[in-house]
Amino acid sequence: MADRSKASRLVTLAASGLAVITVATAGCAVWELQLAEQFGHEAPAWIPLSGVYGGKAQAIIKALDTDPTVDLGSAKTLSEAQLRLSPTNHYAWLRLAFIDVVETGKLSPTGVGYLQRSYDVAPYDSLTWRLNMAFETWPSLSPELKAAVIDDLKVNWRTGRRHRQYVAMASRIRNPAGLEAVRATLAELQAQDAEIYRQKQLLSAH
Repeated sequence: MADRSKASRLVTLAASGLAVITVATAGCAVWELQLAEQFGHEAPAWIPLSGVYGGKAQAIIKALDTDPTVDLGSAKTLSEAQLRLSPTNHYAWLRLAFIDVVETGKLSPTGVGYLQRSYDVAPYDSLTWRLNMAFETWPSLSPELKAAVIDDLKVNWRTGRRHRQYVAMASRIRNPAGLEAVRATLAELQAQDAEIYRQKQLLSAH
């Protein structure tokens, strides 16, 4: 069995991150995943079935917090069922990528495909744990996927979202190549911000 400790840095981020998702996506209402997780196996019929599958899958992943030996096979099956109903649900694609990391100790070519699909359907989500997963498994990513990850970080930074969280995220990255990539990107963004501020100060002085 693969050493799951290699993926332990991602477990808490994913388990908590998916649990508090409130962003609407195609075929997934804003409250769908939250309510499905809350009700679990007792989910009432009025919650979309896609969300029920997602909620049950996430409940299994949450169990990793207390039991690192949890069998994630059911979570994978449920996530795949969710995607058959909602192919553009990028949380489900991310969940499959996370499961791949936990089971193999890295991001396999199949897992890279899952992560790529999450970017195909939602290129600019502000989820820090998706970025964390990408930078932590950086050497496994294709050049195209790396470019998408960097673009995701830049777009969300420039829209003013979660600057502190992104800086804090960089301090948690342990993969040397991923750490270098995220530090270089943040340094570029911060330098651009400093230049914009300098220009504004010059304009206000006249």
